[in-house]
Amino acid sequence: MPDADDAAPLDPSPPGGTGPAALAARTHLAILFVDLSDSTRLSGVMEAETFAAMLDDVKRICRQAIQARRGILNQFQGDGLQAVFGHPAPTEHDGQHAVEAALEIHAGVRALRQGLVAAGAGDLSVHSGLHAGPALVRPGDDMSGHLELFGPVPGIAKHLSDLALADELLASEESLGPDLQQFDCEPTRHLAIKGRAQPLAVRRILA
Repeated sequence: MPDADDAAPLDPSPPGGTGPAALAARTHLAILFVDLSDSTRLSGVMEAETFAAMLDDVKRICRQAIQARRGILNQFQGDGLQAVFGHPAPTEHDGQHAVEAALEIHAGVRALRQGLVAAGAGDLSVHSGLHAGPALVRPGDDMSGHLELFGPVPGIAKHLSDLALADELLASEESLGPDLQQFDCEPTRHLAIKGRAQPLAVRRILA
């Protein structure tokens, strides 16, 4: 998995012109990564058709939860996805919306388990990471997603998702601000993130 600082730099110094680089704009975004837990094992024990149908169900759950909270399902990456909250108009509650979407996704995926026990996916779950901050955004393409994002925020969100265990949601405190009190959380963890001078304060969101 890439390190948090492997994301493209915040300022790629786009030249003048009329292409995507000329349309780049700085903004504040909340970035959510959701990934299927133990996907290699699941793909090995499930029939290919059953596994594909299960992934379709997971994607449907994710799409509905994200779009219901004004998020953008930006890109599928393997068995995971990247969602953006706060584009094109950021609000002070984008982190809250992202957490609400993630909690709904986790619950929806857990609800799929009962019908998949016989297929070997009785422990089906996802794990997620959320971070927010300034980013440079420009129109994307088939490779980069609906939006192409520059800056450390996507990398940190992906790093938190990689650190999360099955059915865990890890969110940086700065992604939620005062809205953190809306959720049931475990005590603060301070994580060293490559490329950051200070440790990142992170919470596991329970409900």
